[in-house]
Amino acid sequence: LFLAPGVYHCRNGPGADQFDAVAIVDKWVRESQVPAVVIATRKDGALSRPLCAYPAQPRYKGTGDPKSADSFACK
Repeated sequence: LFLAPGVYHCRNGPGADQFDAVAIVDKWVRESQVPAVVIATRKDGALSRPLCAYPAQPRYKGTGDPKSADSFACK
């Protein structure tokens, strides 16, 4: 389970809602690579966020661009 905060149930919220779920599941099935993190972006490219495997949640590391997934860790 990967929660996508801020996407308003489906899309069009302020959160990052763009990711290729089919490719992620395909890789999981074909290569047995269970995803720990999925990187999502907003449609306008204004931000990216890690989507963490439940129960972990993305937490800002305290440094770096707060609009970049690289500045977050799943905890």
